[in-house]
Amino acid sequence: MPSESTGNNDSSSIVEQMRKEMRSRVKQARNNPITRDRLQQLEEQFNKLYKNFIGRGVQDQGDIEEDIKLVTELKEHCAVADNLVEFRMVLEEVFSNISEQYRKKVVEDILSHENAHVNSGEASGHKFDGYAVLFIQSQFSIETTQPFCVIDPDPSWGAREFLERHLYVTIAPATYGNRLSFGDERNLSVYLAELKELDEKEQRAKQIITFKNQSSEK
Repeated sequence: MPSESTGNNDSSSIVEQMRKEMRSRVKQARNNPITRDRLQQLEEQFNKLYKNFIGRGVQDQGDIEEDIKLVTELKEHCAVADNLVEFRMVLEEVFSNISEQYRKKVVEDILSHENAHVNSGEASGHKFDGYAVLFIQSQFSIETTQPFCVIDPDPSWGAREFLERHLYVTIAPATYGNRLSFGDERNLSVYLAELKELDEKEQRAKQIITFKNQSSEK
């Protein structure tokens, strides 16, 4: 009969293997940072796809495939994690060069922030596709990283449903007692502006229909 200590050793071995794999992913991403120019190009391409979608009001299969292609390229410069346990290990390795006390606070803040996005994303119908830390090439010796989570919208959503659900996900950290990042605040402003514009378009459309109906009755 296996002893309790054998079971503990097996668990420790699994955890250590997982940690070793996360260290390897961090090392690989650290050695392959994305250039700032290429990151800007990808952001512009993501924004173009977003504008196409909001303008049409429905998602296009070609744009969905292009989005997947861009995300795949971005992940080539990331240490990816499939779950929260792996993500913690990735973050601990990324910030291993700072003091333990400060590292613990940084890691916990990031985990809380990104997990809030994920929880709200799954609750609003998004598909969770992992966590990641992006490594960005720096002209200085300071390492630049960007943690994030990947949550995909349902392809059937129209523009309004997309914006309302993304708005819910964007403000999630604040509802969990965390702060919004600069990117969250920027996205919040964009989504609110887009929703306001949709409301105005729908109101104008209703006014036109009402005018036509009144004219036909005369």
